[in-house]
Amino acid sequence: ARNASAERHRALTGRRRLTQVVAGYEERREAAGLPATYEIIYGAAFGGGPPPAEMPPGEHRVPLPIPRRREDNR
Repeated sequence: ARNASAERHRALTGRRRLTQVVAGYEERREAAGLPATYEIIYGAAFGGGPPPAEMPPGEHRVPLPIPRRREDNR
């Protein structure tokens, strides 16, 4: 798991910060456990061939720009 927030701390987490996170969760502990959720995003990329006329249910196409090779101006 990781924090995808744009405002997240970019460096490695130290012991003090991890201790603060654990303390924060413990303050919110419920009889059923800790109130933590996860979002799982899975993707796969395939190349070649034209797209089908209709997309199968649950599938989505996201067009991506084709990266251009950088010209070597040396």
